[in-house]
Amino acid sequence: INFMYNNNSPPVNSLFFYEKKLFFSTLFGELRVIDNNGNFYWEYSANGKLCAAPYIYGNQILVSDEFGGINMLELATGKEETTIRLNEKVTGGMIFIKENIFVTADRNGYLYTIMINKY
Repeated sequence: INFMYNNNSPPVNSLFFYEKKLFFSTLFGELRVIDNNGNFYWEYSANGKLCAAPYIYGNQILVSDEFGGINMLELATGKEETTIRLNEKVTGGMIFIKENIFVTADRNGYLYTIMINKY
């Protein structure tokens, strides 16, 4: 262990490493980013709990909240660029199937195909 980071929040529900940064989301709906030395980089607070692992797409990161929002954030700063509203909580992960198209699922088993370039 090179460092310890006190999250001061409820348990982490998603964790991944990308370009020397550690991304983790909490059950309070926060996405936090620290660098590989444990220094704070940025934080985003969603409109509710984050329900699926964040997904990086180009220079954006996508997070989904418990109210059916898929929030597109600027990867470098965490600034919210836009939100796509679905009818139900997104519980499945997100996967890109083509350059601008991704698929996700809600808690009722419906799959959504969404074209990013429309937003």
